[in-house]
Amino acid sequence: MKIKLIVAMLISSLLMNSFIVAPVYGENDEPDQTLLENHVGGLLDYTQMYGLEKNENEVIRYQPYLRSSAPQENNYLAIMVEFPDKTGTSLDDAQTLSKADAVMNKGNRNMETPNGSVPIISLKEYVEKYTYHKMTTKTTFLPQDRNGKVISVKLSKNRSYYMKKSASNPNGYTLTQAREREEELINEILSKSKESIERIFSASDLDKNNDGNVDAISFFIEADKVTEDKVEWSDLLWSHKISGMNLNVDLEGKKINTYNLINTYDSNYLGGVFSMNQGTYGTIIHEYMHVLGLPDLYRYNSSGDPVGFYDIMATTINYNPQGILTYMTSEYNNLGWNSMSEIKSSTSVTLNKPQYSNPSEKRAVKIVSPVSDDEFFIVEYYEKQNKVYTSDTSISDGLVVYRINSKVKNGNMNGTTAGKKDYLYVFRPNETGCGKGEGNLNQAVLSKNGRSSIGKPLNTTYSWNNDTLFYSNGTNSGITINITNSSSNSITFDVNVPIVQGDGSTTKPYLISSVNDFDLIRKNSTKAFKLLNDVDLSGVSNFQSISNFSGVLDGNGFAIKNLTLNNQSSFINTLSNRGIVKNLNFKNISIKNTNATHTGIFGTVNGQLENIGIKSGKIFNQVNDNGQYLGTGALAGLLSSGGIIKNCYSSASVTQGINVGGLIGLNQNGTIQDCYVNGAVSSGKKSSGAVIGTQYFISYDRYKQSENVLYDINKTKQNEAIGTVYGSDKLIDNKTGREGFIGVDLLKEMTLDLSGIKEKELGLTVKANPTTSLSKKVTIKDTSIATYNSITNKIQARKRGKTELTVSLPVGNNTMILSSTINVVNSNIPITSVTLNKQNMTLVKGTSETLKATINPSDTTDSKVLTWTTSDSKVATVDSNGKVTGVSEGKATITVRTSNG
Repeated sequence: MKIKLIVAMLISSLLMNSFIVAPVYGENDEPDQTLLENHVGGLLDYTQMYGLEKNENEVIRYQPYLRSSAPQENNYLAIMVEFPDKTGTSLDDAQTLSKADAVMNKGNRNMETPNGSVPIISLKEYVEKYTYHKMTTKTTFLPQDRNGKVISVKLSKNRSYYMKKSASNPNGYTLTQAREREEELINEILSKSKESIERIFSASDLDKNNDGNVDAISFFIEADKVTEDKVEWSDLLWSHKISGMNLNVDLEGKKINTYNLINTYDSNYLGGVFSMNQGTYGTIIHEYMHVLGLPDLYRYNSSGDPVGFYDIMATTINYNPQGILTYMTSEYNNLGWNSMSEIKSSTSVTLNKPQYSNPSEKRAVKIVSPVSDDEFFIVEYYEKQNKVYTSDTSISDGLVVYRINSKVKNGNMNGTTAGKKDYLYVFRPNETGCGKGEGNLNQAVLSKNGRSSIGKPLNTTYSWNNDTLFYSNGTNSGITINITNSSSNSITFDVNVPIVQGDGSTTKPYLISSVNDFDLIRKNSTKAFKLLNDVDLSGVSNFQSISNFSGVLDGNGFAIKNLTLNNQSSFINTLSNRGIVKNLNFKNISIKNTNATHTGIFGTVNGQLENIGIKSGKIFNQVNDNGQYLGTGALAGLLSSGGIIKNCYSSASVTQGINVGGLIGLNQNGTIQDCYVNGAVSSGKKSSGAVIGTQYFISYDRYKQSENVLYDINKTKQNEAIGTVYGSDKLIDNKTGREGFIGVDLLKEMTLDLSGIKEKELGLTVKANPTTSLSKKVTIKDTSIATYNSITNKIQARKRGKTELTVSLPVGNNTMILSSTINVVNSNIPITSVTLNKQNMTLVKGTSETLKATINPSDTTDSKVLTWTTSDSKVATVDSNGKVTGVSEGKATITVRTSNG
C-alpha cells in the first residue's frame, strides 16, 4: 500500500531559493518524479550571519614529488551526533552506518532517483576518479570505542534547545543566542569525541597541508524524516558550513576553523543524507571539493547561471552528482590532476570521451588568443548525464565551450548579471545579454548533428553578439569553432584563431583595432604597432596601464576615446629612450591617481612623442606633498633630459598634483618643440605652470630651449608658462630656464561703434621670451558686420550686429585656435519719423480715445519723450499720453512731436 505524504519543507542541504512543496513516497515505494533535485552551490554559509570573518581552509594540494607512487590519502572526519530526546533511527546503527559507508567510502550500492536507479559514486570514488587516482579520501565515522564500534555523541541537551524559541518551545534560542548555542553544541561534540579522534589520528593525519587547521570535518546531526522535520532555512540546525568560529577544543593541537553541520534527516526514508532513495549526498562531495581547492562556480548575490549543471561546484545534483570541468582539475590552483594541451593558432583537433584513467587523455584543449593574456577559452568533450531531469544535462554528448577569466579570484562568487566578475562562463544559445547567464544551457553543447559551430571572425563584429566567443567585456575574440566529424567516442573540429596582422616590425607593424589588442602591446612592448581605427574604451572602467614601452606606436591619425585610469598614473607608465609614440589623439580621458607616481597620459618620457593631440579630458593626482619632485601633466608627468616632445598639444584640464603643468608636470631639461596648451591648469601643491609645472635642472647643462611653444593665457588661467625653475644656476649659457615660450591672450569680446570708434587693434596680446612675431590667420564669420585689415591689424565695423572672430596660429603641424566675439553698435541713431495708429477719429462729446505713436527706428539713441498738442481745445483736448477727449462739436488737429522736432 502506498502512503502518500506532503513535504512541507525541503531537505536541509538545499539552498533557500530551491524550496518546494512536493509529494513523496516511503523508501520502498516508487521514487517521486517531482521532488526537487538541484542544489545551487554548496551548504549555506553562516559565517557572515554570525558576524565571523570568513577565512576558508587552505586547500589540500596533491604533492607530485612524493616518494611513493600511491595516491595521497586525506582523512574526512564524520562525527555522528544524537539528541537524548530522539527515539528514531540512530546514526550509529548498523543499517545507517552501512549506507553512510556506501555514500562516503565504498559505493557498490544503487540510488533510487526520480529517473531510475543509478549506482552510487561514493565520495572516495569521486575523488579518485576526478583526480585521476592522484588523491583519495577516507571517511572515518566517529567517535569509536576501543573495539572500533561507532558510538554517536550523545548530547546533554534536547533537540528543542537548538531549535528557535517559540510559544511551544520556550527552551529554544533567540536570534542573538544562535551563535552562542552553536558554539556550545560544537564544543560539546568535540569534547566528547576528542579522545576517540586523537586515539586514532595523529596531527599530521588531521592536517595534511600543515596550516594548523583540521582539513575536513563534518558533524552529522540526528533529525526526523524529511516530511516531519521542523528545521527551517537559516535555523541553527539547518545544514550549513562555517569558518572562523572561535572554538575552545582542538584536535592534536589543530584548530577547527571550517566545518560542516549536516542535518541528516532519517536515512531510512526518502531525502535523508544517507538514504538510498533520492539521498542528498551530492552536497557532501561539493563541500569536500572545496577542501581540495576548488571554488564555487555560482553567483552568491546575482541571478543567472554562468556554469549551471556542467560542474558540481556550480549546481549540484544531490542524488546523482555530476562531474568537474577539465580546466578546474588541471590548471586551476595548479592542481594538476590531469593535463590539457594549449592551442595558439588555427588547427584541427580531435577530443575523446573521457575515461578518467589516463591523466593525459585528450578530453579538452585550451585556446589562447594572441590579444589577451588574462582570458582564454576551453573546448571540452561533455558526456550527457543519464537518469537526471532533462533540464539538468545537455541534449546530447558534444563540445562544451567556456571562458576562463584568470583576473577574477574566488570563482564566480562575486559574479554579476553583466558577467564581468565570473571566473568561468559557459557559452550557450539564446543568451539575453553579455554574460548574463540566462541562455539555454541544455543546448550549449556543439555536435555534428546539432548546433555545430560557434564564433565569428573579427571582421564581422567587434562587439558582443550571442554567436561570438566573447571576452568578459563583450569584445569579440574572433575565435571560431566548427565541428567536422564525430563518432560515438570522439569529436573532431576546426578551430580558427585570429591571425595577428603584421609581424611587429616597423615595416609590418602589428595592427590595433580593439581594446583587447592592447594586450599585444603589453606582451610585445619592443615591437611596432599601428592603429586601424578609433578605439573606444568606454566599456573599460579602469584600463590596465602599459608598464613599459620601447617600441613604436603609430596612431595613424586615429584616437583613443574615453580612457579611464583610477589609482593608476598613465596610459604608458614609462616610455623608454627607444620608445616612439606618434600620430595619436586622445579624447575624453580621465586620470585619477592617488599614488606617488608621475601622472599623465605618459608617466615618464625618456623617448619621443610626436604629433600627439589631447582633445579633452581631466587629469589629477591626489597624492600629498611629501617633498618628492612628482610631476602631473596632461601629456607627461616627467620629461627626462633625453625625452623629446614635438608637434603635440593639450586641451585637457590638469587640476591637482604637486608640480602641475598643462603639458608636462616636471621637466628635466627635455626637448620641447612646436607644441601648445589651452586647457585649464591649477592647484599645484608646489607649483603650477601653463606648460610646465617645474623646470628642474640636475646638472650643469646647456639649456635645451623650447621652440615655438604656445599657451593660451586665458584658458590655462596661468600667466606664466613655467611655475617654478630649480637649478637655473646650473645652466652654463646664462639662461634662466624660462626661455622659448609664447603666451597669447585674445580679448574675449570687442565692441565697435558705427558712430564712434569704428575700428580697433586685433586685441591679441603676445608674451614671448625672447620676443617674437607670430604668423596668424584672422577669420571673421560674418564680414558684413566687420572685417579685418591684415595690413593695419585692425578690425573695422560695417554694420550693427554680432559675429565670431577666430585667430589661427600655426604651431608646427597643428593649429592653435583663439576665438572672440565682435559686437558692432551705433551710439547715435536719430529719430527719422513718428507715425500714429489713426489718421481720423470721431468722438461723441465727453468720450475719449488714446492714440498710439510709433517712433522710427525703434532702437534710436534720441529721447523717446513725445509732445502732444491740439489745434482747438474747445473741440478736443489731448493729454501727455495721447488721450484725446471730445469737448464740443467741430474739428481739431492733434499733433505729436518727438524730441528732435
